[in-house]
Amino acid sequence: MELQHIVDTIDKSNPMQMDITGIAYEMGLPNGDEWDWSDNEFKQYWVRRHYCTDTHVGVTAMFLNDEFVGVTQQTGRKMDVEYQWVSTEAYRKVRDFVMSLCLPEEVEDDGIAIVDMSEEMGDGYHVSYGSQILDKEAIFEPTGEAVTFVRSFDRHTEVEKWRDVEVKFPNGEKRVINMSEYLIPYKLVVR
Repeated sequence: MELQHIVDTIDKSNPMQMDITGIAYEMGLPNGDEWDWSDNEFKQYWVRRHYCTDTHVGVTAMFLNDEFVGVTQQTGRKMDVEYQWVSTEAYRKVRDFVMSLCLPEEVEDDGIAIVDMSEEMGDGYHVSYGSQILDKEAIFEPTGEAVTFVRSFDRHTEVEKWRDVEVKFPNGEKRVINMSEYLIPYKLVVR
């Protein structure tokens, strides 16, 4: 599945406000701690997510005024958020929006990362450990069957099973499978 298809059909029922301070830092703009950005049209939606210790991390799609402008990626809770932009024009729209909140000095947009909209993203994504699972519905990748998460093995006495998860198949059968077989589909809506 291409990123373009994911963006076109992403589930927008649960938007999150963008971290304007983080975007400002990424763009080399002044600190935005005093800006009023609580009610704006700069939103993000999860493309894929997982749990890292006590934090949701993963990939989000960014929208400004309902127009896709780029993606963020954070691979772990202590890792920096990385930004990629759909185009230089999209970057400039976001920069102009952020600048409208603070009117800083002029900044350069050289060296921005442009996202490849035809990048193949697969039909979903994997996480390493059952304790990272946030979405109960998944695909048993070897057969393509829909499965439902039952439980993970995350106690210190089950270390050898941390890369396994118990799932329930449509016929009611429960089975322990390896995390490499547990494919989490993207959150999309049918259009």
